[in-house]
Amino acid sequence: MVERTNPFVYGRVVTGDEFFGRKILVKQLRGHIQSGQNVVLFGERRMGKTSLVYEVLSKHKERNILRFDFNEVKTIEEIVARAVEGIRRMESRIPLKERLMRLVFRVGGTIDSGTDPVTGLPSFSITPHISDPVTSIAGLFDFIEESHKQQPLAVFFDEFQGLLGLKDSRSLLGAIRGRIQYHAEIPYLFAGSVRRRMYEIFMDPQNPFYKSALPIEVGPLPFEEFAEFLRKAFSTGKRRIDNQFSRTINELIYENTGDIQHLCSALWEVSQPGDVIDQQHLNRSLELVWQTEEPFYAARRRKLSVVQDRVLRALAETGGKEPFGAVFRKKAGNVGPSSIQRALDRLEKDEFIFQPFDSAAGCERYRFYQPFFRLWLIRQNVIPIPPTVE
Repeated sequence: MVERTNPFVYGRVVTGDEFFGRKILVKQLRGHIQSGQNVVLFGERRMGKTSLVYEVLSKHKERNILRFDFNEVKTIEEIVARAVEGIRRMESRIPLKERLMRLVFRVGGTIDSGTDPVTGLPSFSITPHISDPVTSIAGLFDFIEESHKQQPLAVFFDEFQGLLGLKDSRSLLGAIRGRIQYHAEIPYLFAGSVRRRMYEIFMDPQNPFYKSALPIEVGPLPFEEFAEFLRKAFSTGKRRIDNQFSRTINELIYENTGDIQHLCSALWEVSQPGDVIDQQHLNRSLELVWQTEEPFYAARRRKLSVVQDRVLRALAETGGKEPFGAVFRKKAGNVGPSSIQRALDRLEKDEFIFQPFDSAAGCERYRFYQPFFRLWLIRQNVIPIPPTVE
């Protein structure tokens, strides 16, 4: 008998049967799109923001989906290249007849003259080419406007915080905001994987995009909903997981839907039909994850200073709580408060850690962007950290 395929999916967009939960958010977002409302999605990495957008837009058959990914763009030329890529992805999904009509307006050619080798008479040939749909930022928004007239659009700017990496990002954001504000019937959706940068764009009064889009929080799924999904998914392979162990996994991985799917995929691989998922399976599954991730972890760690590495390991062991307390300082090798603060600032800037949205006021608490990295650090930290003197 062939075993059921691993049901846990991670690292890519999921829609349809693979998408579950978020019923209220799906309904809200669908309504905003129908009314042409601009929306910004806030949430931690791998929480399913992009999948949520695609799940909603995939059911809007009357609208074409135009998505741009601006992750780590460095130049205007790269933005335009990403725009061209997004347009071509959209056009590949539309009916052939409409696609051909769009291409007609972009076909050009060059005329070559010469002599026919057989007849010896002069000859001419035309070499066709298809021009890029856009060649500038202004051209991009002209294209969006014209395309929307042909078929209603929903425009999705993913990893939007990537634009902050450009030298004159504020002017660029101002120019984009200036064009978008005249597209009243086109819903623009914004999402990004670095919350503090997205807040900088949409919540800073000095930024052109300040309060320009309705904020929606994409947080963890309710535990009961996620536990039921895990139970059903494991049962397809005749495996069993109880609610208490599901809660353990949920808390261990910060309730992050994408990372939990990653871990459960590994749990599936290290278990057999008839197994009850337990701590031994968890240990083996983490080892399986680390096999592929460890070279990346080690490379990132080698770039840290001694103090940064000590603070990072102490954060892993303490769960990121009270980084200036006596327990934390002892685990960090008696590093002083000023050195801890500098290390925290650097680790946050380099995106090792972040302060979660739901932290209590006045409570210094940090989480790792990659919870598997945190667990790996705990496993590595078997040698006492030598004391240091500031």
